[in-house]
Amino acid sequence: MLSGIGRRLAANYRYIVLWASMVALLIGSCSIFLVAVVLKPIAGEFGWPRFIPSLAFSLQFLWAGIGGILMGHWFDRIGIGPPIVLGAVMMSVAAFIVAGMDSYWEFLFAYVLLFGFLGTATLFSPLMANIVNLFDRRRGLAAGIVASGQAFAGTVCPPIAGYVNELVGWRETYFLFGILLVCTMLPLSLIFLFQHKFIERPGASPKPAAAVAEDAADDDPMKTGGVAPIVWMVTLSIGIVGCCISMALPIAHIVSRVTDIGHSLSSATEVLAVALLVAGLTRLTLMGYMADRIGALNTLFLFSVVQTVTVGLFVAVEGLPALYLIAVFFGIGYGGILPLYPVVLRDHLSGKGIGRRTAIVIFFGGIGMAIGGSLGGYLYDLTSSYTLAFLIGVAANVVNLVIIGYLILRLRSVRAALI
Repeated sequence: MLSGIGRRLAANYRYIVLWASMVALLIGSCSIFLVAVVLKPIAGEFGWPRFIPSLAFSLQFLWAGIGGILMGHWFDRIGIGPPIVLGAVMMSVAAFIVAGMDSYWEFLFAYVLLFGFLGTATLFSPLMANIVNLFDRRRGLAAGIVASGQAFAGTVCPPIAGYVNELVGWRETYFLFGILLVCTMLPLSLIFLFQHKFIERPGASPKPAAAVAEDAADDDPMKTGGVAPIVWMVTLSIGIVGCCISMALPIAHIVSRVTDIGHSLSSATEVLAVALLVAGLTRLTLMGYMADRIGALNTLFLFSVVQTVTVGLFVAVEGLPALYLIAVFFGIGYGGILPLYPVVLRDHLSGKGIGRRTAIVIFFGGIGMAIGGSLGGYLYDLTSSYTLAFLIGVAANVVNLVIIGYLILRLRSVRAALI
């Protein structure tokens, strides 16, 4: 009986890991969106400029990127389980520290080291690297399902956090978030700890010929377009900085922007929630469908175009119905971008070292998020407006479009010559 259950678990465990990864990202990513909701109350209580909570938002991304490189290397060596356990513990501690903080140093410590370097660093890059290695067919769909958790966090967290904040205050909101992390993330981490018992890690045994050929993808011009792996890494790392500067601005500041022009906090959090709900649905459905049919790189370009346009529109309109509509299209664009980078890496380079490669590119995404989030707060304090910051975000995303366009044209020209 037990051996039969074991065989069924082994046959389906990657699907258990798939949905557990999505839920872990959903819960863990609430730390990103929570600070966006309580940015104004925290700044108001301590008499801080908005730059300080914006800086915490930004540094979380930056140090999560730095920590992600370490976690990616750790993942390549020992698998997904231990990093997830570490992240669950550290984020729980961080939430309790913020709930009781009395200075901005405590706030920055919690967000930089615990939420960032040792917390969310263990989530996106390792989970995405893990899932693109577990699925060869419908890789785009699998990546989209996992990444949808991060977007759905933005759907669930802002309205709930906004309501709890208005009901009991931001300190109690963080305390309750810590309780949620303890009760959910720690049990979920057991699924990843036991993954190696049901799914053999790549490199744990001699590979069949097909797997060896797959790992030789770095030398296949049909996949690389004749572009060296280091060039792929450099160009994607530069491109992701641009797209993440752009996406960070609405994520971190749209709640403040909408309330600044006279709408209620509940309406403002709903605008963010709509964008992130659509982003989650896009990742869950459209992104994977398109990536598996027209290629991840082409899909990345199309979604980047949509994000470029909508970021500019956020500061061009003030009516609430129009803001909801822009949020829908921003969600489509934003939702399809970040999860595609690990898929692009796995589609065009080998699976060897995928954890490290994914983490390095996502690290540069964290730099972009850090720049975008802090830039919004800094330029608002300087100009009392978000217009200049959002227009800089549009320009940054154009840089990403140029880079992705170059890679697409290079691939097409090399493939045409070989065929």
